[in-house]
Amino acid sequence: MFAYISNLKAAHPLARDIQFPKLPPKLTESIGIHLLRGGLIPELQGYEFRFGGNEADIIGQRGESRVRIEVKGTTKGFEYFGEKDIKASYLMWFDFEELFRKNQGSFTLCILPYREKRFEKPVKITLAGLKKIEGAQLQWKRYSVEGFLSTISKPGVG
Repeated sequence: MFAYISNLKAAHPLARDIQFPKLPPKLTESIGIHLLRGGLIPELQGYEFRFGGNEADIIGQRGESRVRIEVKGTTKGFEYFGEKDIKASYLMWFDFEELFRKNQGSFTLCILPYREKRFEKPVKITLAGLKKIEGAQLQWKRYSVEGFLSTISKPGVG
């Protein structure tokens, strides 16, 4: 769909208003839970992860300790962080531009820990803008789709 719409936009000026498909939140949240269960964030080792419902996209719990994780998935490199987003403990931002718009077979994940200290109010931000936040301890991971799919097909992983 992304390639078709991109080609259509290039060929026909009227097509510029056609929107790309929205990524389903359950897709990115499911990928996030899988990666977290596989040890993606070392300081969250030993936590149990589940969908968070109205409280957060993902809840991590270990005994009485609880973390709220918000998940974003984009193909165009910008996102809006609302009230719930800026109060969570972690942000997982999946950038699928290379996969869906450029058909390169990979995607990137940016992790921002403790972002409630970074934003005072809701904000629209780009990935480039996120990189410029002073003191942010961003973690970047790149995944090939083939490699990622092989991890979820292994019994007992994630």
